[in-house]
Amino acid sequence: MRKTKEMQEMKRILSLVLSLLMLVSLCTGMAIAEEERRRGKAKLTWKLGGTKVVECNMIEQDETPVEFDGESFEFTYRPFEVKTFRIF
Repeated sequence: MRKTKEMQEMKRILSLVLSLLMLVSLCTGMAIAEEERRRGKAKLTWKLGGTKVVECNMIEQDETPVEFDGESFEFTYRPFEVKTFRIF
C-alpha cells in the first residue's frame, strides 16, 4: 500500500512538472495550475538563469517578490489555484 501512495505522489509531481513545461513561455514567465484538489508547498528548481522571481496575476501585473537563490524558489498552493511567476 505504501508503494501505491508513493507512486501516486510521483505521478502527481510528474503531472505538475509536465503542466509547468507546457506553460513556460520564452523562459521569462510561467503559470502553474493545481488540478487534483490538493494544497501544499512546492519547490521549483530553475536552471535556465535568472536573478529574481516575482509572483504576479495572470496578466503579469501586481508583482510580489519571491525569495529566489538563483536556482530555486518555493511557494504554497491551494486546490485549483493557478500561480503565475515571472523570472528575470
